[in-house]
Amino acid sequence: MKHTRLNGITIAAIFLLTIFLLSTDAIAQNPEWINYTVELENHDAIQMTEVNGKVWVSCYNYLIEFDGSNMVTYDDSLWGGSNSGINCLETDPNGNLWMGTTNHGLVYFNGVEWTVYDTSNSELPHNSVTSIAIDENGTKWIGTILSEGESTLTSFDGVGWTVYDSTNSGFPGGYVGSIAISSNGTVWFGIWLWDDTRGLFSFNDTIWTSYDTTNSEFPPGGVISIHLDGNDEVWVYHVLIYPSPMSPGEISLVHFDGLNWTIYNESNSGLFEDGNAAFAVEQSGKVWFGYQDTGPELGILSFDGTEWVTYTPSNSPLPNTYISSIAIDQHNNKWVAHANGISVFNEAGVTVGIDDTDEIRMLPSNINLTQNYPNPFNPSTTISYSLPEAGEVDLLIYDLQGRLVDKLFSGPQSAGTHDIQWSGSDQNGNQISTGVYLCKMLAGDYSQTIKMVYLK
Repeated sequence: MKHTRLNGITIAAIFLLTIFLLSTDAIAQNPEWINYTVELENHDAIQMTEVNGKVWVSCYNYLIEFDGSNMVTYDDSLWGGSNSGINCLETDPNGNLWMGTTNHGLVYFNGVEWTVYDTSNSELPHNSVTSIAIDENGTKWIGTILSEGESTLTSFDGVGWTVYDSTNSGFPGGYVGSIAISSNGTVWFGIWLWDDTRGLFSFNDTIWTSYDTTNSEFPPGGVISIHLDGNDEVWVYHVLIYPSPMSPGEISLVHFDGLNWTIYNESNSGLFEDGNAAFAVEQSGKVWFGYQDTGPELGILSFDGTEWVTYTPSNSPLPNTYISSIAIDQHNNKWVAHANGISVFNEAGVTVGIDDTDEIRMLPSNINLTQNYPNPFNPSTTISYSLPEAGEVDLLIYDLQGRLVDKLFSGPQSAGTHDIQWSGSDQNGNQISTGVYLCKMLAGDYSQTIKMVYLK
């Protein structure tokens, strides 16, 4: 397994995106919405996942970590090199991140260290990971594509790997577009094959069950995404494909409660006929779609089982109708990635923050560099500073003779409170000697210095 550990120098080298927040007056007047304006590249490829109010967003070749105030960007050089192609994201029960990539296999990040699982160091059958879901025990269920029309379903419990394909199990083959896991451990997955045999499947560790046009009311076409609600009822975002898998057509929403099938399409619901859509489902079963469209009539669409509601810039604070992805957190906040950045929406009022408080995270009122902790320190210490607005920041370490020891950060910084860890090494990676060192922060006309003591 390939590992990359973040140290103080690496963290300092990570480019931090600048966030331009809307005014607090706008937030106060619209407590259900918060809009964060930020440049997100490759909108078509954006994926999102969340845990405890922290949202991870991928823009294909880089990864963004966002907690409602601070945004950090990680380049794919940390997990394998250029053009990695992030296809899917998921967080495990401990809040660690797992990513499936096109070229570099399965990637794990625990906040400190990156671990790559690929065909060279594990039993992962192929380095192109198309989908991932994680059960309550932490077992990862992974879809990989081997070649056109052929793929596998693989499980990984942290120790052993089990690979299911059409030769050794009831796995039907085909492109696994999405995976979801019920509370009893049943794995649900949808197939998007390159022929006319497409359907919905489940696996309960013993029995493989297929639902298609021959034995159920499941419609013909390709499964794009699957979600389960709090009652383990299945919701499928489905597309009738014509004339090829690369040209999706009519959208439908398929609901299966274990006995009954309900199919929603343009003729009997508020769904629009064509287009690509983001898809998410609340625990209550309320469904959310986000359309990738630049016209004024589309945007976000919700369905609570009775009523279809559309949110557009003309009837809501939604700033843009090109919706790339939607993720729902434990507070029922809808995190929406769009062409203008990220919006957070909640009909009951937005709750943002990884500390599970019921308050919106506010920006600091003053620039401030706080004393490092611990101090004295060995082997490392954390330096915190706050910015009321985005701007250029330099964080520099000097010895008592005024010589530059290390440059922890230099560049644009988002508004908010930031933590940087220093491991007690100089610019060349050499460990410093015992003594007193100065940490100086520069931000515009602001300058502040603190003393730090390193003890071997």
